[in-house]
Amino acid sequence: PTGCSACSSNTVCTSCKAGYYKNGNSCTACTASQYCPGGSTGATSCSNHWANCTSCTATACTGCNTSSGYVLVNGTCKLPVKTVTIAGYTWSQYNAGDTNGPEIPSTVTICTAGSSCSGGGTTPTCWKGDTATTSGDYPCTNTTGYSGCNRTVCNWYAANLICAHNSMSLPSNDAFQALRDSSNIYTGTSVNFCDETSSSSSSSRCKTVTSCSGAYNNFCIPYDIWGTLYGPTLGAYYFFLTGGKLIGYSYNNRARAYSVRCIK
Repeated sequence: PTGCSACSSNTVCTSCKAGYYKNGNSCTACTASQYCPGGSTGATSCSNHWANCTSCTATACTGCNTSSGYVLVNGTCKLPVKTVTIAGYTWSQYNAGDTNGPEIPSTVTICTAGSSCSGGGTTPTCWKGDTATTSGDYPCTNTTGYSGCNRTVCNWYAANLICAHNSMSLPSNDAFQALRDSSNIYTGTSVNFCDETSSSSSSSRCKTVTSCSGAYNNFCIPYDIWGTLYGPTLGAYYFFLTGGKLIGYSYNNRARAYSVRCIK
């Protein structure tokens, strides 16, 4: 029978070829949205095997849920990294690990802010969740629609891996200087950095909180942004947004938990 790989008679199929599923005593061809590895199993949805996949073969995803913004990258459905070009540099518009930000590779340890963590130190680590204070003189805000309270932060070791994984690089000192001299770095199609103390210029606020277990002094600091390595032992460049101004440059301990943006 059609699509049959093994049978007990001319009319009874016991196993099907890839691309077909067992349907009684026969084999039925899969539709584009079905996953059919063959054998004696039935058909299942492509999305059960590849997240946000809408069409597939027996071995790979071939189409993604474009209505939700997903694109096919090496057989996997991913949200594209949204970018914005400012002063000659193309920046990721969101933090690594956040929606439409650079993807975090599987080699990076993911921790939840406010919970114990086995990562940190020199282990490439990121923290997700409530990474800014919700109380005090400058509680976090959500001015731009990109919350200043829940931004992913990472140590430098993770930041370096993340940008390379996304075929991008950490911002150089020159890129930061050019960005600092631009007129609008807060809203609209800009990089949407969050601010330590002020919501002026329509930026979201994101003051430090001690919730990143394993980071240097356990601080989550989303208003700081990692840059390139300053020296083999001294640390890495970083800039920070405070009081409506982008300040820097400086260098610091690479085990700290800062925002990660990438450029290309």
